[in-house]
Formats: sequence, C-alpha cells, structure tokens
Amino acid sequence: MSAKLGVALVAASLSIAAFAATPEVEKADAKAEKKSVRADADAQHDQAKAHYKAAKQKINADHKVAKEKCDALSGKSEDACEEEADAKRTKALADAKAEYEQVKASTQADEKKVKARAEAKEDKADARDDARRY
Repeated sequence: MSAKLGVALVAASLSIAAFAATPEVEKADAKAEKKSVRADADAQHDQAKAHYKAAKQKINADHKVAKEKCDALSGKSEDACEEEADAKRTKALADAKAEYEQVKASTQADEKKVKARAEAKEDKADARDDARRY
C-alpha cells in the first residue's frame, strides 16, 4: 500500500469517527432508540391485550359449560356446583388480568429506562455542543 493511500484511509476513518460523535448524531440515535422501544412496547401491549381478551372469552365459555353441568344437579348440590364454577371463573379472570397488568407494567418500566437513557444522551450531546461553541 502506498503512503498516500494509507494516509487517505486514516484521514477518512478519522472523519467518519468525528462524524459519529457529533451531538446531532447522538441526539438522532437517542430519538431513534426511543421510537424503537416505543414500537416494541406497543407491540407487546397489543399482544398482551389480545391474549387477555382471548383468555377472558375462554374463561367465560368454560364457566358457561360448568354452569350447564350444574343444571343436571338439584338442590344444595346444584347451588354448591354453581358457587364453585363462579369461584373458578373469578380466580381465572383475576389471574388473567394480573398477567396482563404485569406485562403492561414491565413494558412501561422498560420505556421509562430507555427514555431516561435517551434524555441523558441528549443532555450529554447538548453539553458537548455548548462546549464546542465556547
């Protein structure tokens, strides 16, 4: 490799490295990261919501079948059977909601973490930009 070509390659790599460290690029990276995490969070939330809705439908269908089985009984046996079916439904709905709420809380926490990191990157880029100006 010739000396001129080697110097040109070193100069090019230095200019690329200098470009990558500009405050504008750092701010753009931070914004892109926020958008990406937001999109992921939205997708996770939509999936969790659909799962929750499907779970509620299945729980209600199972409850209906259980109640129909109770109709074959009579008296206190029927009452006890219906109470048990209602209790199972209540527990299953609570479990499904808890799972959905946990996913929501987790994605919100992830979003907050990324937002804080992105804001820190933006602040750092602003500070560097201010230091270069003065």
